[in-house]
Amino acid sequence: MIFAVGALGRENNINMPNWFVPFAGAVVLLGSGFYQYSSRYRVSPITWLGGLVLVLFVLYSWYVDTNQPFVGASLIVFFLVILFGVVTGDT
Repeated sequence: MIFAVGALGRENNINMPNWFVPFAGAVVLLGSGFYQYSSRYRVSPITWLGGLVLVLFVLYSWYVDTNQPFVGASLIVFFLVILFGVVTGDT
């Protein structure tokens, strides 16, 4: 959904900031982690790490290089979180 919103925004000439995709991804990963943890479910460490990496992308985009696109890197982080979950059974 996050990548679809970004793609639709570009098609309709709506400029999304470069930090939008990693920020939305961090909200999804960390939000789901906190929800699962509060419901006493086990949360995979890769979920926390993936969320942290996305937060670092956002901070880098805010403070260091505002022109750095993180869509590809965010996609890789999501892929690794999903792959790790499928391989280990922590989904």
